[in-house]
Amino acid sequence: MKVNVYVIIQTGLNNGSSIMKTSIFKNYVNKKFNIIITQNIIDDKNSIYIVIKKYNKDLLKRITNLKKFNNYFIYEPLDILWTCESMSIYKKKLTPIFNAFDEIIFSNESMRYFFRNEVENSYVIYHEYDNRYNPTLKKNNIVQYIGSFDKCSFSNEDFEKYNIVNSSCSKYLNKFKDKVLTSIHIDFLKNTKSYYYLHTSTKLSTALCYNSIFICNKIPVYKELLGNKYEFYIEDDLSNLQSVVDRSKKIFSNEKLYNDYVRKIAKVKKKLSPEYVGLRYTKIIKRYIKKIKSIN
Repeated sequence: MKVNVYVIIQTGLNNGSSIMKTSIFKNYVNKKFNIIITQNIIDDKNSIYIVIKKYNKDLLKRITNLKKFNNYFIYEPLDILWTCESMSIYKKKLTPIFNAFDEIIFSNESMRYFFRNEVENSYVIYHEYDNRYNPTLKKNNIVQYIGSFDKCSFSNEDFEKYNIVNSSCSKYLNKFKDKVLTSIHIDFLKNTKSYYYLHTSTKLSTALCYNSIFICNKIPVYKELLGNKYEFYIEDDLSNLQSVVDRSKKIFSNEKLYNDYVRKIAKVKKKLSPEYVGLRYTKIIKRYIKKIKSIN
C-alpha cells in the first residue's frame, strides 16, 4: 500500500527555513517514502500531511474532514509568532491550532514541556544547519553575532564595548555566506522575550557547521544541546562576557586547544546535521505509516 507524505511548506528563493526544510525532505528523509512538496493542501486518503511553520484558515477547516479518510496531520511551528508579547498569549493563540493536528513537532524540549497539558502527542526536532554552506579552512579570530538584530538582547553599545561584529545577515544566501566566518559566534537573549523559549538551534548549528566556537547564555535550546557545564556560557547580566570572550580567543588561536574544542562538540554537530535531522523526520513518518496500514 502506497502512503503519500505531503509536506506543506511556503517555498521561495528568499525563505531560508523553507529552502532548508525542502532540502531535508528531498535529500535526507528515507528515499522509499513518496514525499510530495506542496504549498497547498491536496485531498487524499491514507496519507500523512506535515505542515511546516505557515498555516491558513482554509487548511484548518479542511483537516477535520480529511481526517475522516484515515489521514494524519503533523505541524511544526518552528519560530512562528516569535514576537508574541508573552508566552501566555502565545499559548492562547497556538493551542486551538495545535489541537487540530495529530502531533506537534517542537523545536526544543522546553516548548514541548510548556505545552504538556495542551498537546497529547509531540516530538522534538532541532533545527539543522544549512547544507548549502561551504565553510573554508580560513579562521578569523573575531567575535560575530549572526542573524537578525531583533532576535538578540545586545544593544549597539554592547557590540561596541565588547568588540562584537554585528553580521546581520541578508536572506540572500550568497550575501549570508559572505558574512559567516569560521570564528567565534555569539548569541544572547534575555528571558523577557518570548523568543527566548521559542528559540531554534539554528545559530548554534551554523556555528558548528563552520567549526566555530559558540558563546551564549543559557537559552533553553542551547542548554538542552550543550549541557549545563558547557564552558562558554555567559551570565544574563553579561558580567563574565569579557572573560569568556578572552578565553575563547585564546583557545581559538591555539591549534591544539581549538582542535580539542572541535572534537568535544562533534556529537552536538552531528545531532544538528541535515543527515541526522532527516532520520528524525523518517522516524515520525514511519510511525504514522504504521498507523495507516494497521487500519487498512
